[in-house]
Parts: sequence; C-alpha cells; structure tokens
Amino acid sequence: MARTDYATILAALPRERTQLLPALRAIHAAESYLSADGLRAVARHLFMPESTVYGIATSYNELRLEQPNGRVVGVCTCLSCRQHGAHELLTAARSLADELGGCTVVEHECLFICDAGPVAEVDGRCITGATPERLRAALASPEPPPHPIRPLRTPRPPEVRRVLRRCGTVDPHSLESARAAGGYQALARAQALGPPAVIRLLDTSRLRGRGGAYFPLDIKLQTARRYAGPRYYVVNAEEGEPGVSKERYLMEYDPHLLIEGMQIAALALEAARIYLYINGQADLAAERMELALAQAQASGLLPIPVEVRRGAGGYVCGEESVILNSIEGHRAEPRLKPPLPVEQGLWGQPTVISNVETLCNVPLIVQHGRLWYRSVGTKDFPGTKVISLGGAVRRPGTYEVPFGMTIRTIVEDLGGGAHEGRQLRAVLCGGPSGGLIPADRLDIPIAGGPLADTHAMLGAGGMVVIDDRLPIIEAVEHLSAYNARESCGKCTPCREGMAHMTRLIGAVRRGTADPLALAQLDALPEVITGASLCGLGQAAPMPYLSLRRSFPDELPRR
Repeated sequence: MARTDYATILAALPRERTQLLPALRAIHAAESYLSADGLRAVARHLFMPESTVYGIATSYNELRLEQPNGRVVGVCTCLSCRQHGAHELLTAARSLADELGGCTVVEHECLFICDAGPVAEVDGRCITGATPERLRAALASPEPPPHPIRPLRTPRPPEVRRVLRRCGTVDPHSLESARAAGGYQALARAQALGPPAVIRLLDTSRLRGRGGAYFPLDIKLQTARRYAGPRYYVVNAEEGEPGVSKERYLMEYDPHLLIEGMQIAALALEAARIYLYINGQADLAAERMELALAQAQASGLLPIPVEVRRGAGGYVCGEESVILNSIEGHRAEPRLKPPLPVEQGLWGQPTVISNVETLCNVPLIVQHGRLWYRSVGTKDFPGTKVISLGGAVRRPGTYEVPFGMTIRTIVEDLGGGAHEGRQLRAVLCGGPSGGLIPADRLDIPIAGGPLADTHAMLGAGGMVVIDDRLPIIEAVEHLSAYNARESCGKCTPCREGMAHMTRLIGAVRRGTADPLALAQLDALPEVITGASLCGLGQAAPMPYLSLRRSFPDELPRR
C-alpha cells in the first residue's frame, strides 16, 4: 500500500488550531479512517500535543479510528427507514458482505433522505429505495454511486410556500437563474437601509428563529451589537437530528437564498466574518453552497467574507456552543452558559448563530415587508414553518405550512395519511428527544415551544409518523438508545442516566424488568433534565415521558 503523503494533504491548511477539524477530515478522506500516523501528522502540522488531537478526534462519531475492512456499506436504521424494511436490508447487507468479502457494514442513525427510504450508502454515497440487489450492483462497480437527488415535490394545498417557493423553479447551479427570480434584490435594499433599519424591520415582523428555540432574531442582533467587535455570524447548517432534512433541501435547491439571507443578517450585525457550518454528511448541499458562494464572490455580492466549515457527526454538534468549540478546534462538547454566544462566542467575541431556515426568511422580509410576512401564521408565531415529514405516510417529504396548521392536516392532507390497511398510532415531533403524540390528539396547531401537554415540541420541524407495525415502547427504546449514544459524556446525569434508562425500557419491553423498574424510570427524567448542560440532555427523557402519559397500555401495571 502506498504511503500517504500527509504533508501534501495538510499543506493548504494554515497552521492554526482552528484548522483541527478540517485537517482531521482531510486525513480521514484520504485514508477512510484516522491512522496513528495521520493523527501524528495533524498534531505536528498544528503544533498540538498528540494526546489532545486524539481526544478531540474521538468526540466526532463520523471519524473512524480503526481501518475498515475494504469498502464501507451503511444502512440507515432511523424510525422512518425502520418502518420501510431497514432491519431486513441490514441483515441482507451483512450477508452480502460475508459473500463478497472486503466490506465493512455499519448502521447509521439517519442518512437524511427520509422521504425515499430505506436508505443505504456505499463509500459515503447514498442509495435511495435501497434493496439487496441495488447494494450488490453498487459494490460491483469500483466507483461510488452518484449523489442521489433529493425528491422534489410540487406544492399542494394547503401549503404556503415562501422560503421554498424557488425550489424546483431556479437552477441551483446558476447565479443568473437566482437573480432572474429576484435574488439579491433584498441585499441591495438592506445595504441602502442600513443595520438599524434592518433590525427594526425584523423586530416589527416578529421573526423567530427556526432551529427549535424560536428566539427572536432581532434581539440576538441587538444584544450582540452592544459589545465591541470584531463580531462573527455563524450559520448553523449542521442539522444532525434524525428525521430532519429541510435545510439540506434549501441548500441543495436554492443556495443563493441562504447566501443573501446570511449577508443581510451579518450586515445588520456589522460582522467581520461569516462561518457556514455544514453537516459532514451533507456533501451535495456543501458542493452547491460552495459553487454558489464562488459565483456570488465573483459578482461582488459578498460584502462580508464567508468561510465554509464541515462537521463530523454527532447530534450534539447542532448545539450552538458545540459548533463554536468545533470551529475553534476543541472537543465537540457544550459550553457553560452564561456567557451566551452573543456576549462571548467565537474566540470570546460577540457571535450570533442562526440556522438555515431562519436566514432564508430574512430576504423575503426585507423585500416584501412586515405586513406581508405576518399575513400568515398566528399572532405569536407569524410566518411559515418548513416541515420534514417522514415515516409511515403515503407522501413523505418537505412541506412549508403556516404556523397554526394542525398536525393532523400536515399528516393527512399533505402526507396522505397511513398506508392502506395500516393504522396510525403516533407522530414523533421534535426529533429523538421529542415526544410522541397519539393519533387521537393530532388536532394540535403547530407553534414554537411545547405542543399542549404532550411532552412534545415542534423543534426544528421533524415529524415521523408511526403506524401499527411498530410498538410504541419499541420506538421509545430506540429513541432512548440513540440519545444515550449521542451523549457527549460531559454531564454525568446524561451520560449515565440515559444509558440506564435505555436498559430499563428494554427490560420492561422484554418482560424481564424487576418490580422497581418503573419507579426508577419515573425518577430518572428529573435528574437528567435538571443537571444537563445542553438541550440534548435536558430533553432526552421526553420520549419516555410521552410514553408514560399517552401510551400507558404499553407499560405493565404497577
């Protein structure tokens, strides 16, 4: 085997600690894993101790530290794919690997094309509607499969498309196509208005963030502007939550809308630089964003410089302070708060962090005004929400709906309801640390924050429908196991508590639990949520709490 030329691979990267994750990703791409020699080369290039580099590398679950046996075959086993034959596909993939040899088979928590499952991958490239035959064909070719094209659906009532309105009508590879559809007109208007006027416009429009916390964007901007610069803007395109792929959809189909939004928001902040942090698996989204950025740069449409960074896995990497640590070159762990990022973010400087969907609303508000923006939605939550709908429905996909629409309308009118001969049992809202809403309670309108008394939240906008093929307690065990694996380990109650909760739920499901198991399960959520630093630990017990409240028949009587 040829020796890897680490010096050439790393030569283009500045010898600064902030380049640690880009360096690790570059070595991983060259060798398919991080060898001991590769880690040493990174340490030497960045003047860092080898032990520190190793410790940071272990905090990213996409970075392998052991050499795979030949080609890597992955199978998505998220709740959506699980209901479309993922476990049978996984068994077939393992049999195929034994037959062909020279393959490593791994399970993936989610491959983020939830409307085309089951999904598998070969050499990092996804295969939608995967079958054993399609896997065999992919492995017969020495080249990885082409990028799959995410399903593009035409609007259907009662959708209200705003941030998605250009998806499918503009060419994502063409700046001219975006400009012909009105692109960058809002940026010119924002430059003429100036930062204070743009912030006032966002304030009177009542634009809330779309990442899950629904915090007003104008307050973030105003707070950060109180502190001396340099200031930074971070675009959170990590989106590592199983069942959610709306931000990939936006970046893949309308990258220039995001660029225009981030430039307007960063101008309002008077930021020195923008960091666009894209999920490490979102290769197509990253390719299209980098092309669009190069086009905008060449046309003088980037008044504030943009630097693209890629993540390397882990649900916790979507937490804002984890992204800051990742950019700076530290472990993927949350920071203590306060101080908040708007006070002390990147390198101790004021930093505003927004997700993709939030920023895609900004040009529309600047172009059309606050009254237009508030003409749909509710008083407290004006505007629209992009929903990733997956699982056991006839028409899974990415939909945009006004706040206030009921979950039932989304699932039945847009998603087409359950498949013929199946019964809808529940809808998971808010991701793996969200809650399960029973079928008889779906007339709840969507809004930021808790959805009635269901232990569910809208979160980033993921909805996974569960039908009668999957017992609810089995789904809850799956979600709890995921949250336990994704714990970064920093907080003991989250690290140990979620693992223990998963063991107890499994024992209850199998009928092997001791008499005190339910009492222990009832006590754990308060400990875990009350003593965890970040949103993962604070919400991780929610699936069990919704099971306890809404599906008591799946638990043994005391």
